[in-house]
Formats: sequence, structure tokens, C-alpha cells
Amino acid sequence: MEFRQLRYFLAVAQQRHFTRAAERVGIAQPALSQQIRRLEEELGVRLFDRDNRHVTLTAAGQAFLDHAERVVEAADQAVAEMEGFSGSLRGRVVIGTLQSLSELKLPAILARFHARHPQVEIALREEASDRMPSMLLDGTLDMALLDTTRRAMPAGLAVENVYHDELMVVVAPEHPLAKRKRVPLTALRDEAFVLYKVGSGLRTVVERACNEAGFSPRIAFESGDWSTIGALAAEGLGVTILPRHLAELAAPRVVRIAVAPQTLLRTVGIA
Repeated sequence: MEFRQLRYFLAVAQQRHFTRAAERVGIAQPALSQQIRRLEEELGVRLFDRDNRHVTLTAAGQAFLDHAERVVEAADQAVAEMEGFSGSLRGRVVIGTLQSLSELKLPAILARFHARHPQVEIALREEASDRMPSMLLDGTLDMALLDTTRRAMPAGLAVENVYHDELMVVVAPEHPLAKRKRVPLTALRDEAFVLYKVGSGLRTVVERACNEAGFSPRIAFESGDWSTIGALAAEGLGVTILPRHLAELAAPRVVRIAVAPQTLLRTVGIA
């Protein structure tokens, strides 16, 4: 049993309504419902009777309410008392992030946060952009940095786009395109590609851009690791498309080429 589940239970018991309770505790309604189901499964009883319009406590739920109120009240008092000794935050935050963001400023930002709040445990999970929205809704993640490029987000998630990445074509020095400063995507029609695995936001962006240019990329290799992708491109085993910051780090021998006539971008947001 998790402490947050007690707060969720109390919110539903007090509001008698899942949507209003979700708004009160600041999570999506589907995530709240799932956490209540998990609590009921762990306890082995139904805590609420539900219909389309009403939520009422069962006899077991009423008995559990008394215990939950005492536990939460005692915990709140303890936290308030401890904050008088130390102004620091405590707890655990699980952040989902993309493998392709590992070289950004995120580690430095987290280091500064940890220096201020050493009692907060921060867990980073590298996940595909396709998976993170559902993980946020079910409470597996507390927040996420993900690819939001033309991506429809499910109801209940608040998303703010934080920056745009320019995507660049990456080829080996011996490649016929290596001497060019800019290339249209149509110039890659007959090339073999080295791309991220299916499910990654970057893979989706590249495939969509190629499709809009009139062709489907022919995949020779795929990997979940950007350094491997860069190394394969450097050996001439295919062309790839990477964010500028990764293209510059991928391999010392690769050549980076801008996409023309329109810059190819991917958007990264925080949810």
C-alpha cells in the first residue's frame, strides 16, 4: 500500500465523485480510478459502490475511512513538524525521459535540484515517447520529457513544449552526399537508413517526414542507442537523421547535413 493511495481514497470518500476527487489531488481521473482499484485489490475488499452518477462507501470502505484519516493526519503533522527543523523537500519523483535527451542539460539541472533538496529521491526512466503518456496517467511516472511533435496527447495530461530540435542528415565522409551543405529528403529516397527502434518519437518524426516527401525509408539497421546509430552511419552502413546536438556527438567521422528547403524539426515537451 502506498501513502498516496490513502490520500486518493480520502479525496474520493469526501467528494463522492471521481472526477472532482481527481481535480482535488491533481491527477487525471483514469489514474485515480486505477490507484483506487489497486488499493481495493491489495485490501481484498470493495471500498466504493459505483454507478454512473454516484459513488458511495461500502461498509468496508467506511471502516477503512477511520483508519485512513488517522494515518494521513498523523503523517501531515509529522511532516509539518520536521519542516520546522529543515526547510528541505522530501519524497520520490519518477521522471520519464528519452534516451536521445541524455546529453542535454537535464543532468546538470537535476544536480542543482539535488544540491538544494538532498532528501528528494529522483528516479530517471528512459522510455519511448509512445509509452510515456499512459505511464503518466497510471501513476508510473510523475513527469516526463517526451517528443510531442504533432502528437495528440490523451485527455488529462497537461503538456508544455519547451524547445525545438533541428534534425540533420548524418552520413559517412565517403558518402556521395557528404560534400553538400543541404539536401532535400527526396535525395534519400534510395538510401538505406539506420534509425531508432519503432515506438520512439524520433523514429516517428523521421518516417512521417519521409512519407510526406513521397517515400518510405528502407531500414537497414535499427537501435535504441544514438551512439550506435551514429557509429553505424560513420561506417557507411546507412544514412540516419539525428537531432543536431546528437549529430555533433554521435561519431567523430560523420558528416552532418542540413535538411532543405524546409528545416526539419522535432518538438520536446514536458508533461
